[in-house]
Amino acid sequence: MDWPHKPLQVFATRFVLTHMLTEKLPSGLPILELPQDTDEHKTHGYGQTHNWTKKSIFWELPYCPKLKTRHNIDIMHNEKNNGENYFFTTMDVKGKTKDTESSRKDLEAHTYRTSFFMTTKNGKSVKPKASYTLTKKQQLVVHTWLSKLKTPDGFSSNYARCSSSAKFTGLKSHDMHIIVQKLIPVAFRNLLPKPIWEILTKLCHFFRNISSSTLQVDHIRTLGHDIIETFCKLENIYPPSMFDVMEHLPVHMSYKTLMGGPVQYQWMYPFE
Repeated sequence: MDWPHKPLQVFATRFVLTHMLTEKLPSGLPILELPQDTDEHKTHGYGQTHNWTKKSIFWELPYCPKLKTRHNIDIMHNEKNNGENYFFTTMDVKGKTKDTESSRKDLEAHTYRTSFFMTTKNGKSVKPKASYTLTKKQQLVVHTWLSKLKTPDGFSSNYARCSSSAKFTGLKSHDMHIIVQKLIPVAFRNLLPKPIWEILTKLCHFFRNISSSTLQVDHIRTLGHDIIETFCKLENIYPPSMFDVMEHLPVHMSYKTLMGGPVQYQWMYPFE
């Protein structure tokens, strides 16, 4: 299990490459300035260089094309969704894990990780145990630890009420905020293989650092570079179905923070 520490170029051999992007696709104002196809009511180049079919009404505002950040990425919901995906997949929570039979079939189609491919035993499909998931015994250890966890008043919910022997219920956005930034690195430290635990911990530290009330420009730029490498390594561990647009958005958070300032003035916690 030493492969996550290898150079990223080595990881290309772990995926079935069917298409490689060699040029930067236009977006934003360049797309707006492209000529319109009057016959199909679609922007020129549709289906080849882009898939935009609708113009947002916000572009009617005179200052919209000049905005440096046209969209606000809410770190509260993004952290919650990312945390749930990785936490529930690692805990193998039924109905919430991303490690399903369909995702294993995606592994067969897009990767060379043969040890994770679906197998057949006694005429039934069997999903092999993955290195990024915990066994039933290890899951019980985490549930027991959470049920006995003591935190300061007002710091978080009572996790004993949210954690049972088989599932998690009633976890709010702030509960997942605490789990991601404080608990995952501790809970999985001696349960996951060290390379996987280290990469998960880097993701948790990213959310913790980007949420700081005091930020330095150089540190933010470093976070922006590091999170890209972190996701590249995570893609070599977890199944492809894990990585939708929500998993991609943290890549843009460092730039958004540079433009908009600390996330405390932008996230949704005051309104929920």
